[in-house]
Amino acid sequence: MEAWVNKGGYEKGIALSKIYKEFSADFVGDILLVRWDEKLFLDRLFEYVLAREDVDWNPDQASKGDTRRQRRWKIGDGKGGQEDGVKIVSK
Repeated sequence: MEAWVNKGGYEKGIALSKIYKEFSADFVGDILLVRWDEKLFLDRLFEYVLAREDVDWNPDQASKGDTRRQRRWKIGDGKGGQEDGVKIVSK
């Protein structure tokens, strides 16, 4: 997670499903993927980002709360093609 967040480039947003796909590609055939499904991974990534003092998760949604659901943000064209996304932004 640290390496992924540190590489940056997510200020404009990325679909959550794409994040998990990138993560799981690094662990193909690894037992880790049996235990770390998409929801668990995203929950832990959210906790990791909020615990860091140098980055934030969907900061434009921060006034709504400090849970992943409260900081939900949609990415896509708005015609049924939207999905949950994240902006990981430097503070």
